Amino acid sequence: MEKISEKSMVAVTLQDLVHSETIVHIKRVLAPILDQPEAELDPHAPMERYGIRPIMELTSRLEASLGWLPKTLFFEYQNLDELARYLAASFPEQVMKMVGMPVCPSDAAEEIKGISKYISHFPGGAGCVRDIIEQVMKLQGKWMNGNAFHW
Repeated sequence: MEKISEKSMVAVTLQDLVHSETIVHIKRVLAPILDQPEAELDPHAPMERYGIRPIMELTSRLEASLGWLPKTLFFEYQNLDELARYLAASFPEQVMKMVGMPVCPSDAAEEIKGISKYISHFPGGAGCVRDIIEQVMKLQGKWMNGNAFHW
């Protein structure tokens, strides 16, 4: 089995987090258009299930937060999962803003630092994720208190 470096594992984990949060956001936008609960929207279901008008409305609403999107987007990406992967890869700055509080390591690109709410003093792969988790836990009041070692 190939050994995976800590830096690679961190990148995959963060990418997965952004992907899943992007799916949540897309479902949050699409659910009221379809008048369905978010929980009923399957990210692997074919886009054609929703119909052309709701998909065009979804495109319009996503453009409000992301900027221009190709009109063929929903023909190129067959389901919400594929769409989320495309959006996260193609619009990283906008997706960071769209899905939650943007954070980054000290060695991030200047564009990413410019939109981040918190910039760790650690570079990526060298303690940044631990630092961010620690900061979040401190904000939640869970850092090094009586419940710190219980799940």
